[in-house]
Amino acid sequence: MPKSRALCPTWSAAALAVLLSLSGAAAAAPAASSGVSKEAEAKKSEAFRLFAEGDFAGGIQAMRESHRLAPHPAALFNIAVGYDQWGDHCKDSLASFQDFFALCAGTCELLQVATRRHEKVEGQCTGRTILESVPSGALLQLDGEALGPSPIERKLLIGPHELVVSQPGYAKQTKSFDVQAGRDNRVRVELVADAPTATNTRPPADAIVYQSPRAGSDLRTWSYVAFGVGGAGAIMGVVFTAMTLSQLSDEEAARATPLPKAEILDIQGSAQTDAALAHVGFGVALAGAAAGVVLLVMDSDSGAEPSVSPVVGPGAVGLAGRF
Repeated sequence: MPKSRALCPTWSAAALAVLLSLSGAAAAAPAASSGVSKEAEAKKSEAFRLFAEGDFAGGIQAMRESHRLAPHPAALFNIAVGYDQWGDHCKDSLASFQDFFALCAGTCELLQVATRRHEKVEGQCTGRTILESVPSGALLQLDGEALGPSPIERKLLIGPHELVVSQPGYAKQTKSFDVQAGRDNRVRVELVADAPTATNTRPPADAIVYQSPRAGSDLRTWSYVAFGVGGAGAIMGVVFTAMTLSQLSDEEAARATPLPKAEILDIQGSAQTDAALAHVGFGVALAGAAAGVVLLVMDSDSGAEPSVSPVVGPGAVGLAGRF
């Protein structure tokens, strides 16, 4: 609230003279107009009497009633002066001056007197205030009223105020301050950037998550490939071994018949070729099996230490491994 000025129980002689002169101006205009309400005149006279007695609340009320019955700028001016003399009513006084200027519209006789009095009241009741924020451009809200982006310069009523400053990406700040008359008031609010919020990296329950295999599982995969190649080689060896045996059987049968020697040699050559391919197949089988065993040993997918040990049993010799 604006600071109170010291009040006397009654007006000073100078203040009373001002009101009496204004009452004459206020009375002259209504008297020149036809149909002026006697009740309005009575209320106006009552208002001046109450003002002179120091009853500003009663005088303002009576003057408002007079203005309601017979609207005139002089009544609004008297109300503004009454609030000023009452003290601690800066906001009401300035608002009444604004009502006066709106009704006067720059043509009434009291304009110059009212303008000087308004400047005096404004100087006593307001202070030039600059509202700033860092960074600039933040939205300002003063006493619940949105002002717009900073910086803003305004004349504010003396007394306490509350400023709210907000900006996307920054924490909202609230600052209370007092405005003093007759000086420049500067209010500066430095905003603090919002702290980064922790993001939830856990996928939703219904999300499809691809988990890359561990390095060891690649070795296991290649071991399966090696075993597959070895198996294919073993099949190849068995097939060509069977074909070799068949060719040898055909060669023995051909020797018991009077076939030309060239045909017998041809059968013998085919048998040798099949035998060679059988050897290749079995070699691939052996290499694939060995590579598969080595890769399984290197794989640590199960977390257990792999082991390979010889197995000797009745009618069997081999390797036993744990992978």
